[in-house]
Amino acid sequence: TMYPKETGSGFVMIDDRRRIAKRYLKSWFFLDFVSLPPFDLLGVLWNNQALQRAKAFKVVRLLRLLKLARLARSVRVVR
Repeated sequence: TMYPKETGSGFVMIDDRRRIAKRYLKSWFFLDFVSLPPFDLLGVLWNNQALQRAKAFKVVRLLRLLKLARLARSVRVVR
């Protein structure tokens, strides 16, 4: 996905895959990576109550949900 970059004469859309990947790795990658595992299911499989109730992971998922809301809003702006 392209992203806008401010220049002296306005905005330019960046479409270089390497720059996009670099920007993603610096911004949202860690949050996406941490929120991938199904921690509640792992807690049930391992019979670990602490893992089932891990509130920190729920916060991470909430942050990811906020990211999706931001993405949906930006898609509406582009249309």
